[in-house]
Amino acid sequence: MNLTNHFLVAMPGMKDPYFQNSVIYVCEHNEEGAMGL
Repeated sequence: MNLTNHFLVAMPGMKDPYFQNSVIYVCEHNEEGAMGL
């Protein structure tokens, strides 16, 4: 599954301090890795 040009939205119950309340735009996603903002 390629997630390029998609948003990742943290679920309300997420407890991870780095991604809690986050929305990430995936700029690039391929076999070499992924990059998001």
